[in-house]
Amino acid sequence: MSPDMRLVLEKIYAATPETVSGLIANANHGHPNHPAIVVVGSDDELVHKVASTPGAVGLVDVYAINSSVEVVKIAGKLPLEPGYPLHGN
Repeated sequence: MSPDMRLVLEKIYAATPETVSGLIANANHGHPNHPAIVVVGSDDELVHKVASTPGAVGLVDVYAINSSVEVVKIAGKLPLEPGYPLHGN
């Protein structure tokens, strides 16, 4: 498991990989053409998917962000600000 995925499991879901897989399957059940949660293979793919899907939100390494997407604050903080809640360390 990648360090990024471990961060998501610990800080966002606070759950095991199996539990999160079940949550994703349940959220997407009955929506094969328009899933609620999409898992992609790379940061570049995620940025492209978010940029091309109105209303989409994604979690990506800060260094993969480009001008095609808007950064959303979490707890009033941007990714490089002290106190940002999703720092890996």
